[in-house]
Amino acid sequence: ELQKNEDEFERNTLEKQNKLTESLRDIEEKERVLHCKTSELQKSEEELEENALEVQKKKDILTQSMADLEKREQVLQEKTVELQKNEEEFERKSLETQRVKTELDKNIHDLQEVRTKKLELLEKELLERNALDQDSVRVELRDLKAVVHGLQQEMARMAASSYSDASSVNTLESWIHVGSTKPCCFHPDAHFKVFTSDGPVLAPASMLHQGARVQSASGKVVEVVNPPEQHQVDSVIELKAGTASLVVSPDH
Repeated sequence: ELQKNEDEFERNTLEKQNKLTESLRDIEEKERVLHCKTSELQKSEEELEENALEVQKKKDILTQSMADLEKREQVLQEKTVELQKNEEEFERKSLETQRVKTELDKNIHDLQEVRTKKLELLEKELLERNALDQDSVRVELRDLKAVVHGLQQEMARMAASSYSDASSVNTLESWIHVGSTKPCCFHPDAHFKVFTSDGPVLAPASMLHQGARVQSASGKVVEVVNPPEQHQVDSVIELKAGTASLVVSPDH
């Protein structure tokens, strides 16, 4: 019986040892798994820290972008205010220009009415002069209309120059081409001796017309064959001889 008890004891001891060994293996396996999970958790924490740093960088960039956007909005608002001021100034100048244009149109209209009345009176007076023949009357009327036409061109030129803000040479230097095979331009203020039925008179080039009789450089009386044309040039030449001077175009 004692031998049986010893055998039973040994068998139980062996079973317990086997169970203990299995338990130790289970504990080692669990420790290994725990170690792996601990490593993974540590990696996750490191990745989380990196993500947190990346998020902070993006947050800083976003903050800077917001600040830049606010500055741009402020600049845009300032430019908008400046643009509004410019528009108001432009509108004010436009109204002033319109007012000046209206006054100038009224003055031109009044001058045209006066010119028409004077022309009618002169025509009536010329027709009543029985001592003059019909040819001389027509010549005088033609010369008178030419002078009136020249005055109209001069008034139109003055009106056009008053609408412009520039005062450069280009706006002032318009030239009269008397119509020949070669360029021969004169300043509109250059005066010619014009022969009319009442005798010679001095008239600017801007008042010349087709058929007008003028004194040439050689002293001969010549006739303007073609209607004068008006042009603009970029530069001028001033010819001087002693105290006398003459402003001409480069292709004179």
